[in-house]
Parts: sequence; C-alpha cells; structure tokens
Amino acid sequence: GIVSMLAFLAAWFGADLFILRQVNALTSATKRLSEGDLSVRTGLSYREGELGQLARTFDTMAASMEQLITERKQSEQRLASLHEINIAITSSLDLHAVLNVLMEKIDIFLPYTAVLVWLRNKEDGGLERAACWNLNEEEWRGRQLAGTPSLVKVAVEGKAPVVAENVQTDPRTLDPDFYRRHGLVSYLGVPLLVKDEVLGVLVFLTREEHQFTNEEIDFLSTLAGQAAMAIHNAQLHEQTKNQAAELNRANEDLEKREEIQKLLKELSQDIGSLDIDSLLKKLTEKVREVFKVDVSDVRVAEKGVWLVMGVSGIEPHLLSPPRSGSNRGLTSWTLKHRQPLMVQDITRTDLPTGNTLKNLGLRGYLGAPLFSRSGEVIGILRALTYQPREFTQEELDLLQQLANGTAVALENARLLEQTKRQAVELEKANKVKDEFLGFVSHELRTPVNALIGYAAMIQDKLLGEINPEQEKALEKIVARSRELLSMISSLLQATRIEAGAVKVESHEVALAAFLEELRLAFDVLSNKEVSLIWDYPSDLPLVQTDGEKLRHILENLINNGLKFTKRGSIKISAQCLLEARRMEFEVADTGIGIPRESLATIFDMFRQVNGSQNQSSGGVGLGLHIVKTFTEMLGGKIDVESEVGKGSTFTVTIPLDRDDSSTTAAKPARGPIAGWRERNG
Repeated sequence: GIVSMLAFLAAWFGADLFILRQVNALTSATKRLSEGDLSVRTGLSYREGELGQLARTFDTMAASMEQLITERKQSEQRLASLHEINIAITSSLDLHAVLNVLMEKIDIFLPYTAVLVWLRNKEDGGLERAACWNLNEEEWRGRQLAGTPSLVKVAVEGKAPVVAENVQTDPRTLDPDFYRRHGLVSYLGVPLLVKDEVLGVLVFLTREEHQFTNEEIDFLSTLAGQAAMAIHNAQLHEQTKNQAAELNRANEDLEKREEIQKLLKELSQDIGSLDIDSLLKKLTEKVREVFKVDVSDVRVAEKGVWLVMGVSGIEPHLLSPPRSGSNRGLTSWTLKHRQPLMVQDITRTDLPTGNTLKNLGLRGYLGAPLFSRSGEVIGILRALTYQPREFTQEELDLLQQLANGTAVALENARLLEQTKRQAVELEKANKVKDEFLGFVSHELRTPVNALIGYAAMIQDKLLGEINPEQEKALEKIVARSRELLSMISSLLQATRIEAGAVKVESHEVALAAFLEELRLAFDVLSNKEVSLIWDYPSDLPLVQTDGEKLRHILENLINNGLKFTKRGSIKISAQCLLEARRMEFEVADTGIGIPRESLATIFDMFRQVNGSQNQSSGGVGLGLHIVKTFTEMLGGKIDVESEVGKGSTFTVTIPLDRDDSSTTAAKPARGPIAGWRERNG
C-alpha cells in the first residue's frame, strides 16, 4: 500500500511538474494571444518532447504574428501619413508652404533628421538651395561651395536614390567639416521626379549612423514623388501668377499708352483754344492720374529762365520760390545728361538736389526732358510723390514718351502764339496799307480827271486852234491819262474789295440789251488793227445778277485782250446753258498768249497777265484779280486756256438765278497777305 501510495504521489507530482504546468502555460498563453496580446510568450524551456516543441512553435507563431501586425500597423500608419501629407501639400499652391508642410511631416517618421531641399533653377538649369529642416538654414545657405555637391549631382543624373552611410568620410562630400560640426552622419538623397523630369533632390541626414532599408527608401521615394508633384504644381501656379501679373501689367501699360495717345491728341486739338499754362495743367493732371503720383508740373525754359508751369496737386506758388528761375538740383542733372531721371527718395541720394522739394516734403522723383525739334532741352516733365517711390523702367519710358509729345505740343503752341501776334501785326499793317491805297487812289482821281478834261477842251479847240503835232501829243496825253485813271480805279476797287466794302446788288438783267450796250461802247473805241467780233443770240434770257459787276468783268477781259493783242481779233460770245441754269461768257483773243507756268498766278494781285517784268503792259496787275473776285461774288467761276503766240480764251460762267439775299458783301482778306496765308496754310 505504501509503495502504491508513493508511486501515485510520484506520478501526481511528475505529471503536474512535467505536463500539467506546461499545458497550463500553453493554455494561458493561448488565451492571452486570443485576447490580442501579441507580446505573450509561454516562458517554457524548449526541451525534447512534444510539449517543448509545441511551446517553441507557439512562441515562434506569436513573434511572427506580432511582427506582422506591427509591420501592418506601420504600413497603415505610413499610408495614412502619406494620405495626410498628400492632402496637406496639395491643399496649397504656395511653394514655401508646400515645403514647410513636407518637412514637418517627415519629422514625424524620422525624428531629429535634417532635411534639405535642392531645386532646379528654371533660368540657367542649375541647382540651388531652396529650404532645410532641423538645421541652421542661414549657415547652410551661407556655405561657399565650388559647385553643386557630388551626391546631389549623382541623384539628379541617375534619377535614382543615393545613399552614403557616413557623409563625413564619404569621398564624394564637398565639405565634411560642415557635417561634422552639425553631427550629421548617414545620407539619403532622393530625386524629385515629375514625368521623368528632375525638379531637384530631397536629402535626408541622420545624426546617428543609420542603415536605410529598402522599405524606408521606397517610402521616402514615394514621399518625394508626392512632394515633386506638389512642387511642380506650385511652380506652375507661380508661373501662371507671374504670367497673369505680366499680362495685367502689359494691359495696364497698354491702357496707359492709349490714355497718353488720347491726351496728346487732345493737346494738339486744344493748342488753339488754351493758353500754354492751361495746356500744360491738363497734361499734368493726367500724369497724376496715370502714374498715381501726388504732384506734377513742367519746368519750361523761357528766354534763359526756368519757369514752373502747369502745376497740379499743389499750389503753384509753393513750387515757384524766388530762386526757381535757376537750373539747380535735379534739373541741372537732366540738362547735363539729357536723360530721364528717377529717384526713389531725394533725401537719400547723392545727386544734387535743391531745397524746394525737400521743404515741401516731396521725396519720390520722376522726370523726363522735353526735347525741341533741334534737339535742345526746352523743359522737364516731373512726377512727384510725398512718400519714397520706386518707379519702374516702364513708367520712366512712358513718361518720356509723354514728354516727347508734350515738347511737340509746347513748340506748336508757342509757334501758334507767335503766328497770332504776327497775324495781328500784319493785319494792322494791311489795314494801314488799304487805307493808304484808298486815300491815294481817291485823291489821284481828281487831278487825272482834270487833266483829261482840259486835254479834251484843247482837242475840241475850245481854247484855240492847235496844229497837227499838238493834236497827236494831246491824243497821247488823253490815252495815257485814261490808262492812269483806269489803274487808279482798279486800285481803288481792289482796296474796297480787300476792306470788304464791295457788295453784290442783284437785279434782273436783260442780257441781249446788256451786251448790245457793251458792244456800242467798245465800237467807239475800236482799233483798226484789232477787230471785235460779237457772237450771241438775240433771245438771251433775263438773269438775276449784279449788272455793274458783270459789266466790269467783261470790260476788264476785253481791255485785257486789247492790251495784249497788237493785231488780230477778239471774239466775245455768250450762250445760255439752260439745263445747268447757267450763263456762259467767253472772251477769246489772238494776242501774245500766257506761258503755261504763269496760268496758276495770273489772277493774283499785282501780276501782269504776260508774266513779264521787262515788258510794260500799261497796268498794275489788278484787272484779272478783280475779274475773278467779282465772278466768285456772283456765284460763278472763271477758266482760262492759253498758248504762247496764239492767244488766250477766258470763260466766265454765272448762275441764271441767285438764291442769296440781294445784298451780299465781298469776302475780305484776299489781298497779297491773306492770299499768301490761304495758299500756304
């Protein structure tokens, strides 16, 4: 019994020690594992036997499960982080904001790791330092490098990650001392790729030696890809913003240029209606509007003195102190260099400046010279601000363009004022001349008429008998006296026309009777060597016109033909152009004719019809001028055809009816001076 009891106890304790305890340990570990405790282990020794093998298998399985779950959690965490980073870096298109978010998220996975960003420069294609994290950025940017670091170059050229276990000892490192000072050891450079184009390199530096695993490299490469896309989008956005800003500036510049062209056109149109100061003030007000400045004026050189004109934005007398007539300060610089000038702050410049602008608190300065047609600086267009202003080159060019147009307008305005003064003076002189000619002509007619009267009395033998020689002399005296009287009458008539004193008095004229009376008058003065041929129908209509002026027209044309026709004939014809409601008169002679080059001037005052200064024709050159003037007053026109040696034909056409009032004044100001103004503008 005792042996049996001892055997039972030994079996009991052996089973508990070698079987039940191990089974209980396995059962407890299994229960904890099922509850999610992946760190549980059996704690049993792996002896020979089924339970030892089972404990080994259980512990191995638990370790594997723990590792898998850990890796899974890490993967999920990385995926979640990538998602967060993607959202963060794609939610902003600002490049600096993108880089800050990127490096902030990297610090979560790689604490205390320094991160560097190298980006390609779009202008020259080189790499430049863009941003850094967990490192003194000022010192990193301030490093003097012979070129781009080799490790960065390799990543760019190979388009693949580059690893250096110890950057302090790696032969590819340009400045190992920098890394030693900052305790940076292991290096990973990942290229920033977008569509197989390298935008730059993302560099990771650890402060302890670290073996970057493939999983880490893949993860960081994925992160770099996201960062590259965000950087690319940010760069595109920045480029778009720049292009939009450039386009906006171009549009603003175009609008400004259009406004300036419009202003210059208005200034040209206002030259005749505005004085120079008002003209320039209109200019400076537009300068203030277009250039967004506080004050604008024009300094103009007038007889060696500089005057401030066209002031806008400030009281004019404030810019015109007693010594403003000198060309000191910035004005002297412009005169010397003949170039536009822009100064951001006149209180902080080495250029010579006067005290006027400083005392007024003006600081920003933009000035452009006004050049005359001869290239001389005749003024300066200025734009001024109370605050310092950094003007752009485009604004400077625009102001110079405006100054060029202003110089032309200013010179034209001066010329116009000078022309007006000269016109007034000439008008006065012309009036004096007209009055003198009128007086002389009127006073000369009396003695000439007396001379003709006494000569006629002697011819008629009222004062006694005369011999044949005396008879011939008297005929010459009478003929020359009549010529002189005709010249005086023409001169007086021309003077009255110039003064606007001649008027048209329309009435009904029976042309047949009118021409018959004219024919009888010339038959009395007929010349045996020159025959007058009259050709007109007897049923000519009545016309509404000024008969006296029509008579003067035809008489002057006939006398002109007699004057220049020594032998031959003069044909006077008339016909009614009923459909055109006009009457046509023609005087054709067989005289010396008119040179072709003189046809354009024969109707001017004091021009002889033959255009010769050597041949005396017994006139002052007013007859044809009066003919043309009277013809135009009657609403008609005169034409001439001529050939030297064969004669001339004058054709006068007047309307049958006149629609204007019965009394119409002649148009004045058609004398030698006025005529010159009309022909020459």
